[in-house]
Amino acid sequence: MRKYIQIVLWLGIASTFLSCNTRTVHEPPPSVELLATDANFSIGRRIVRIPLVAIASINFPRSKAAVLCENKSDEFCNLSLDEIREKQPTPISVKALDISVNDYSYLQDAQTDTYISMPELCPMLSQQWAKEICLNRGSPVFGEYLRSFTLMNSDYLKYADISWIGNTKKSAGELVRELELEIGQPQRVCPNEENGQPSSLCVATLKLDNDLLAVWIVTRSQGLRGLTKDSEAIQTLVKLWTDDATDGNEVS
Repeated sequence: MRKYIQIVLWLGIASTFLSCNTRTVHEPPPSVELLATDANFSIGRRIVRIPLVAIASINFPRSKAAVLCENKSDEFCNLSLDEIREKQPTPISVKALDISVNDYSYLQDAQTDTYISMPELCPMLSQQWAKEICLNRGSPVFGEYLRSFTLMNSDYLKYADISWIGNTKKSAGELVRELELEIGQPQRVCPNEENGQPSSLCVATLKLDNDLLAVWIVTRSQGLRGLTKDSEAIQTLVKLWTDDATDGNEVS
């Protein structure tokens, strides 16, 4: 179930983005040196620093960092990992980051449907939280069952209109927009499938500030305790990333 939740979330977000570089041949996996590289991003009113392995796409060489496509007002493109590295250390302005907080010692390749072992990556990571995730080999480090979440500008919800959790009547964007969000108070909404049966998965949302949201997937059976643990973990992680990049100061 845990793997299923993570896969459903990423597949949903991936279908909202357009590739800036269409891949016609199988690309080799990114190097561990590239994946271990820290990158700065500007999102909301914050600058965050995370290793590229946390946003590496299963479709090489793309990342899961979303920016507005050139000459488009409502379409998003995924930056490539190389593009991100080339622009460092200047923070890259993004609309959304789909961030994995799950086992970094393996990298999934969507085209070959395989997992690439990368144990040598762990000691190369500069941030302690990332090393812990890498060394724990799939065991939860943060939250209850937290494997990934999307950090997004609040205005990104205007475009997040696909269903991330299966055969439901409303998209995740619609579900979240219907909530009355308060800063620091996590909420979840559990939709029904199109056949009227309750979905086993729910959309969870945490408003970090007026400009920044975190969205992730939880199970219907996961109670308030689990939702609270996940939201506390997300707040802790975002603070770590912000402190590392800007000494805790938000972008003015």
